[in-house]
Amino acid sequence: MTNSFVEIYAKVKKAKILFFSLISLFLAGCFYVATKINFEEDITRIIPKGEKNDITAKVLQQLNFSDKITVMIEAKNESSKEKLSSVANDFLDTVTYYDEYIKDIQGSVDNEQIDETFEFVYNNLPLFLEDVDYSKIKNKLRPDSIRNTMQQNYNTLISPTGIVAKKFILNDPLGLSFIGLEKLRKIGISKDFKLNDGFVSTLDGKTLLLFITPVYPGTDTEHNEAFVNELYAIQDLINSEHDGEIKLTYFGSPFIALANARQIKSDIQSTVLISLGILMLILILFYRKLYIPVILFIPALCGGLVSLAVMYFLKDSISAISISIGGVLLGITIDYSLHIITHYREQTDINTLYKHITKPILTSSITTSVAFLCLIFVNSEVLRDLGIFASISVIISAVASLIIIPQLYKPKTERTNNIIDRFANYKFHRNKVLIALCLAAIIIGVFTFSKVTFNNNIADLNFVPQPMKESEKQLENLGSIGAKSIYLSVYDTEIEGILDKNNDLASQLKKLKDEDLIEDYTSLGNVVLSKKTQRERIQKWNSFWSENSEDSVINRVNRSATDLGFNSDAFKSLETLLEKDFKPISLKEYDSLETLFIDEFLTNKAGFLTFSSILKIDKDNREKVIEELESEDVVLIDRKHLNEQFLGQLKNDFGNLMNYSFIAVFIILLIFFRRLELALVSMVPIVLTGLVTAGAMYLLDLELNIFSTIVTTLILGLGIDFSIFMTSGLQQKYTTGVNQLRTYRTSILLAVITTVLALGALIFAEHPALKSISLVSLIGILSAMIITFVFYPVVFSICIEKRPSKGKSPITLRLFITAILSFFYYGFGGVMYSILGMIIVPILPMKKERKMRVYRKVIAKFLMSVMYSNYGIKNRVKNPHNEKFEKPAIIIPNHTSFLDTLSMGLLGTEFIFLVNDWVYKSPIFGKAVQMAGYYPVSKGLEGGEEKLMEFVEKGYSLIIFPEGTRSMSGDIGRFHKGAFHLAKKYNIDIVPLYVHGNHNLLPKGDFIIYDGIHTMEIGKRIKFNEKTEHGDVRSITRSISSDFKNKYQEIRYSLEDENYFKQKIELNFLYKAPDVVKLARKEFKNNKHLYYALNPHIPNKMNILRIGDDLGIWDLMLVLQQTKRKVVSYIENEEYRNVAAQSYLLKSKSIEYTNDYSQKADIVLITANFAEEKIMKIVAEHSYKEIVVVNNMFNYKLLVKFNYDIKIEDTNFVILKKS
Repeated sequence: MTNSFVEIYAKVKKAKILFFSLISLFLAGCFYVATKINFEEDITRIIPKGEKNDITAKVLQQLNFSDKITVMIEAKNESSKEKLSSVANDFLDTVTYYDEYIKDIQGSVDNEQIDETFEFVYNNLPLFLEDVDYSKIKNKLRPDSIRNTMQQNYNTLISPTGIVAKKFILNDPLGLSFIGLEKLRKIGISKDFKLNDGFVSTLDGKTLLLFITPVYPGTDTEHNEAFVNELYAIQDLINSEHDGEIKLTYFGSPFIALANARQIKSDIQSTVLISLGILMLILILFYRKLYIPVILFIPALCGGLVSLAVMYFLKDSISAISISIGGVLLGITIDYSLHIITHYREQTDINTLYKHITKPILTSSITTSVAFLCLIFVNSEVLRDLGIFASISVIISAVASLIIIPQLYKPKTERTNNIIDRFANYKFHRNKVLIALCLAAIIIGVFTFSKVTFNNNIADLNFVPQPMKESEKQLENLGSIGAKSIYLSVYDTEIEGILDKNNDLASQLKKLKDEDLIEDYTSLGNVVLSKKTQRERIQKWNSFWSENSEDSVINRVNRSATDLGFNSDAFKSLETLLEKDFKPISLKEYDSLETLFIDEFLTNKAGFLTFSSILKIDKDNREKVIEELESEDVVLIDRKHLNEQFLGQLKNDFGNLMNYSFIAVFIILLIFFRRLELALVSMVPIVLTGLVTAGAMYLLDLELNIFSTIVTTLILGLGIDFSIFMTSGLQQKYTTGVNQLRTYRTSILLAVITTVLALGALIFAEHPALKSISLVSLIGILSAMIITFVFYPVVFSICIEKRPSKGKSPITLRLFITAILSFFYYGFGGVMYSILGMIIVPILPMKKERKMRVYRKVIAKFLMSVMYSNYGIKNRVKNPHNEKFEKPAIIIPNHTSFLDTLSMGLLGTEFIFLVNDWVYKSPIFGKAVQMAGYYPVSKGLEGGEEKLMEFVEKGYSLIIFPEGTRSMSGDIGRFHKGAFHLAKKYNIDIVPLYVHGNHNLLPKGDFIIYDGIHTMEIGKRIKFNEKTEHGDVRSITRSISSDFKNKYQEIRYSLEDENYFKQKIELNFLYKAPDVVKLARKEFKNNKHLYYALNPHIPNKMNILRIGDDLGIWDLMLVLQQTKRKVVSYIENEEYRNVAAQSYLLKSKSIEYTNDYSQKADIVLITANFAEEKIMKIVAEHSYKEIVVVNNMFNYKLLVKFNYDIKIEDTNFVILKKS
């Protein structure tokens, strides 16, 4: 991948003008395509999708109540009340000049509307009557009631108001129509209001209310701004004209939406623009280039335009909200440009630049892109659009950064450090105070992260100016109109179906009202009826008059009229009404009545019908009412309930998103680092950043909300970015020893400064949504930086660097787990057998000797089982001399590992150990050892000879490690005389036991059990009369020791084949850069036969000068095969030399890397093509005993003149010896 970008760089550099011309044309094309995108500004697209939620979204789109503007005209004193109607008329006269913004104005009623309403009800009276109304009618039909009603009619007609009431009385002398009109009154005016001079007024007459329905939605601030400004101008004019007497105020979503838009604009101008200016200045001063801020944004621009073009072909329409949010999140892509420029500033070689940044940037972009792409699993159209847009943008921006930035930025060859460089050069991970603070923050985060709450009330994120707050409070104080509203909607695709559903809902609302669960409601469900319900009501009308003779009623009315002096046919209309054949009416006829405002309640969009109602509800009954009304056919549009439902679901979706993102990010990191352990370690700062951020939010009493939750995606992306780059820097240091962490910290620091200035500056904003975004992003980004700078290097050091720095092998997670399990098994078994020995064994009904014999066999079996507890170990026991231990002997094994003791369980014979004090007094296994009768060597053999001989007489063999202690190098140490003293004194045979492999499986001072083969070979029994009959103990010890070591070397040569040290070599390069690991594997594979073939020809105690051009595996093999060799190695490639010098084996083996190839030595080993003149020079300067040339790397025949003869000539190597 790195080579590909280097090649692209070279090709672009040759045709730079053509390249940038094509790029410009391509981006212009993308811009043109982007302009054709159909953007949707529908906020409901953020709602999580689902069958129920889709219906809710549709209903929300068709709801017509929420955008009304309430106009309140208040009299400040009693004397001003009579002016209210005049002021209201003045307002209406003025506002009509802006009819292009006004769809309708409600709140005033004229005589024409009253006449029209009465006539509609009169002509369709049965449709406005319910069962309960007929009881009222029946009371009106009693003779005395008719007489009283007619007397009242007479009194009204002769009064001054009779002119107005005449038509109503003559048409309906019994006032039957007023029962139906009462239902319409309840729709228009609640119980807390009345009609006063044709206007809706509070009961005390101090406030008139008008309701403006704007043409444009409340969120359409572009069109509503001019209208709102004019309304404010009218307000100022009226309030100034009636100063102290009349006050006009507004409340409505257009005012709040405009206030939000203006506040956001003001906040951005006062914070972000200033902060961006400061950022530009910082970048210019840091890089000393005026054009830096420009080129930084070019890749981000490329990413945005290409992503929009791709989105055009992927989707019919795109959420404008998602693109807006995505634009903010795209700030992360600037980091890629910053990383490249910062590294280029430090390393001007283009090949080195691409080698260091290509994989980190691509990995960071892919992980961030996948994290964004996981948004497609969230059931929200807006967030899905955001995920696709941002994921494409991030990838394109990263690739564009790698291609474009090196072409445009040219670093200076000389530079001076500035304050950012000096800050980045500080070793944060060495500051114990900072580490302690990080630990404290992490601990707090662990216990508090789950306590961070989620605010699902989106209203809290609105900016509501003080005048609007006062208006809202004033509206709430006016009565039920200020109570919290819940909108209910039924939906259907058929007119009759939706009317039926709305009729049923109205009946349910009436029941709730009667039970005092709701304060009030507005519904057309009892007025606008389905044909079926209309026919039922007409049938009820007809049945009623069949039971109550209409003729007798008409006669009573006429008699009363005549008695009062009316003409006999004055009330002919009543007869017409009672005899009328009523028919169901259509929805169109209902709609002709303006006072019903059907278009506000009933909507039809693409065949999807909704019919809405409004509830006024007390907060104490809210939950109960919602539970009562919630069903599959009714959609509740309650802001708080919807926020809890939808945003709560989004919160859960984001929880799932984080899980998906972490899994996806982990998989990508695994692919990038190619090691499970590195992927896990690199996830640590990401997880800890989340914990610390959550902990800080809890301590600061901050809540998450929908906007700050989305911003967490940005924090996740930055955390991934920081982690990958810091891991790359630490891995590079671990691989080569070259510390370039300052460069990585500088680029991360610039990314932090960029993001903090861009988003963190919003902390000074007054808009709640912007401030919440700022606070969360500020805490998250700073947490990410602190964890990455302070704590992560410590974690990396503990997990990766600590062991090699102490001369111990790096380990895999699998080795660590299997070792822990094996030691746990050993420890648990040791405790159990100690308890068994102390409690169970003494009470067994057996002879003591038999009990102890059984107990020792059990212990031996347990020791053997421990050797089999680690599946990475293969155990082999060789018995070439068919030793059966029928006769007790002193068994003398070599001792290189803790496993040697456990290995004795494989012998299959009864034995007694001579053990060290740490084994004898071990809290885990000590009691079992003591119970078994094993003897502590610290007591000395002299004092324990008799006891030991008792065991021998009983048939037990003695196991004595003649070296006394474990060998650090794996070589066999000096034999002590104790075992041989016993053998000579008591004529006991000696059986050598050659233990091979344990030193590499579990070296002294380590606790990790490595993979490999453990081999025990039982040597030929040495009978006492063969070795002990003549000579003293010292000579016997020396003789047996020499024979033992020689035999052990033979065993080593036979067992240690060309792959024997493969795991050790692989572990040496574990966690180093992937390209180094790959090269090391290739190097070992190609040369392993040479390592094995040459080993016998190079003596053990030799000083070796090796000249090569590789990763140093030759040097490692030389000292692993024979530990007493000393190697001075010259590797021509400096980077390879640095890699080789980082081997953990250098702490325990004698290897030195030098940059001077002219060194004294016994043997010269040439393993690479090296200049002939240089070889000739060092051969002339120094006298080497032997020169070894591998694979014809050098024309060895030239050395003849220096008196070197060919000792061995092989197809793969030649050994020349000084004559």
